[in-house]
Amino acid sequence: MAKTRFQGAADIEDEDFRRAFVEDALVIDCHEIRLVQKRLDSPITYVGPGSIEVGARKGVVVRMVCPRSETDPYEPLSFLTSLNGPQAGVILADEHYYRLEARDVAGDTWLCESGSLERSDRESTVVLSFTSSRITCATQAPASKDYAFLVFLDELGFPRNTVRTTTVEKGGAPWGTQSKWDLSEGVVAGLNISYEGINVVPDRKYSLFVAVAGSEMETPAGFEDRLLEAIRFCTATIATPVMTQVGKDGKRTIELSRARDLNKGLVEPPVPHQNHGSDFFRLFDCYYAYACANAAGKDYSPLSAKVGGLFSLKGVWVETVVLLLSVAVEKMLNEKEFKRLGKSAAEVKGEVDKVLAAVRELELSESMAKRVGGALNGFKSNSPSDRLHALIEAGVLVEDDRTSWKASRNAAAHGSFEIEPEEFQQAIDAAFRLMTMIYKMAFLCIGYSGSYTNFAVRGWPVHQFDLARYQAALAKPAS
Repeated sequence: MAKTRFQGAADIEDEDFRRAFVEDALVIDCHEIRLVQKRLDSPITYVGPGSIEVGARKGVVVRMVCPRSETDPYEPLSFLTSLNGPQAGVILADEHYYRLEARDVAGDTWLCESGSLERSDRESTVVLSFTSSRITCATQAPASKDYAFLVFLDELGFPRNTVRTTTVEKGGAPWGTQSKWDLSEGVVAGLNISYEGINVVPDRKYSLFVAVAGSEMETPAGFEDRLLEAIRFCTATIATPVMTQVGKDGKRTIELSRARDLNKGLVEPPVPHQNHGSDFFRLFDCYYAYACANAAGKDYSPLSAKVGGLFSLKGVWVETVVLLLSVAVEKMLNEKEFKRLGKSAAEVKGEVDKVLAAVRELELSESMAKRVGGALNGFKSNSPSDRLHALIEAGVLVEDDRTSWKASRNAAAHGSFEIEPEEFQQAIDAAFRLMTMIYKMAFLCIGYSGSYTNFAVRGWPVHQFDLARYQAALAKPAS
């Protein structure tokens, strides 16, 4: 595709703007581009007109020819000193990176906090090539409703629960209509969600996710990031948008990013997509609410930090997958929602105190007394195994879950987990069982009730997660 030079205001809602970026053909002409070296003492600064080329595959590329700065004298033999290379252990020194700020011909300001710079020296000028993975633009653009507009290069597998009717032409004239289950729509925390997959529109090479707030609804800060968390959990992918546009508080913020491979692995989405659009969006709503309540200004909520990496386990040994899943189960059991589970009853703690008192009367060495006391105090606390037992008693998990987790966790952690060819299917079964355990505990954390795919059973039947029943069982005091 030929280069497309945009001289108007940037807007991802513009189909031509999106297509040019996705096809690596977008060029943004700028009155001024400023590159400032990222070091504290006498940073080198380059200023001049130029263009920013940006695309989903190429990232951000800026080429400029600038007059030489006073802080950057011409040293024709400087290449000799560079032959020694950087200090041992340093791949790229801090001064290698630059910050970009540019003002385009429409008056918008583009920022790139960090990028690498290659330069070709001349006596009075410097030829520069700046590259980075993302660039942002923020402008004043009041909107009647908050919104988030995300563009992906991947098909995310949202359930298609809405019919799209289009006009079919024949001989250049309208001939009839055609209806297909092409769209995915739902409501999440007052946000109207829509998703269009790749090729819903002929020759389109990207998918679209749009969230628009209801009238007079105020979205939380960073709500687009919380939406992305929910997208990733519900689709079991590390989906990363290449284009993001957010309208909020009278501002329009755009981020254009280089694409990253989806690297979809073994882990499957928790809720079946076919004919379960309502449950998919119910799960989406629960996870979004959880992320908004628990991210606390951080990049990810605790649950996303624990399970997000599991969605890209592609190209690794099955033993590694099982190990990571078993570790994730233990991390889940240490979540605050499960901390109280499996605690010893008051009478048990009282009996332990009596034993401790008796031990103190014995003539033991100080080190032995500490070891015995530590072992006995362990009866007062609740281990991950104790919490797992409480979940089994409540019916959330089953005994086979505990057996599988203990076997895989202990063997894998101690380096003795080796799979013989005839045991490969058993290892796969263990991975899917661990995956189901993680999802069930996540459902408790986020408050989801509805259908889910039970990967612990061959054939992957659809079962119901009865949140109210499990919560009531877990609320009973420990026996």
